[in-house]
Amino acid sequence: MCSQKLNQTQSGKAWEYALTQKCATLLNKDVLIVQNAEFKRAENAYHLLSDEEKNKIVIAAESCIEFLNKQDAQLSTARFVEMQSDSTGQSGDVRDIVIKTDKNEIGISAKIRNDSLKHSRLSNKLDFGKIWYGIPCSDKYWSAIAPVFNILSSNEYTFWRDMPNKHEDIYIPILHAFIDEVLDQADPSKLTHYLLGYNDFYKIIKENNHVEIQSFNINRNLKWGRKLSLPTYINDFYIKERSNTTAILVMNEGWQLSFRLHSATSKIESSLKFDVRLTGQPDKLTKHYI
Repeated sequence: MCSQKLNQTQSGKAWEYALTQKCATLLNKDVLIVQNAEFKRAENAYHLLSDEEKNKIVIAAESCIEFLNKQDAQLSTARFVEMQSDSTGQSGDVRDIVIKTDKNEIGISAKIRNDSLKHSRLSNKLDFGKIWYGIPCSDKYWSAIAPVFNILSSNEYTFWRDMPNKHEDIYIPILHAFIDEVLDQADPSKLTHYLLGYNDFYKIIKENNHVEIQSFNINRNLKWGRKLSLPTYINDFYIKERSNTTAILVMNEGWQLSFRLHSATSKIESSLKFDVRLTGQPDKLTKHYI
């Protein structure tokens, strides 16, 4: 098959496929891959790569799994490896790959040239406070965003490119309402735990010339990596300087998150999406570079 240039999603799926295959061949001889729809999708993306590109990601994946196998003894009892649907992230599970051992599960979050956490949505109906940290959004928040989402649902404009003042009329008011709500209501620990995922995991980020492995060992279920402490208070939350789309949340214990609001599609919808990234990491976050 002739290779073709993959988009970001396809590249990510090909990377997940390579890691999954190496889990099955390197952890122990009895590991079975769950042949679900997500695996088939990733396999198809992998086979779109050229032989040279396949070789590169296979070598990278092999190095990562060999390293983790030496560091975390639980992996020697692996029995099944399964790729998860992207939709699991909405329920607080950011793991792309789950390795099922004799006693528990070990997760991997696989990234290629990006370090995003979640892509959560905001709308005039989605109660992010209740979902993220267990406190329903206030009447103040709903009142603040109502006129903004009324504009989006008015059908005055079809495409974002046609809206002349989208940042001033849409993005900035929503960001201010979101910031105020988090400052007034949020439990920083629960908010961060939701965005990171409730399950411990190894994050494996592939760049062009190296791979970084990080241990998010919050619940102490991983054998490699120091225990991470979640934040207990917010130091600051503000709109990024010279930006109309991004808010920066600064918390104790070294945690810092960025929330970039975007439309996700060229056509106007009645909701907006956050690209959430970890821009500040605790000093205790254990890392390894290959």
